[in-house]
Amino acid sequence: MIVKHIDGSKWKVWPNGHPVIQLRSGTDLDVTAIANERIKHSGPNLDSIYSMSQF
Repeated sequence: MIVKHIDGSKWKVWPNGHPVIQLRSGTDLDVTAIANERIKHSGPNLDSIYSMSQF
């Protein structure tokens, strides 16, 4: 949903083949790591992740 709703964001693949979302600012969000953290350790909720991506 971030790619769909945050202007300038896009999917990117790191050289090792790992998919990330690149924000307009150039920041890469490792969505796999974010999701794993959320599942394993009650990491940030989806609203927090979305808010982080606004910067």
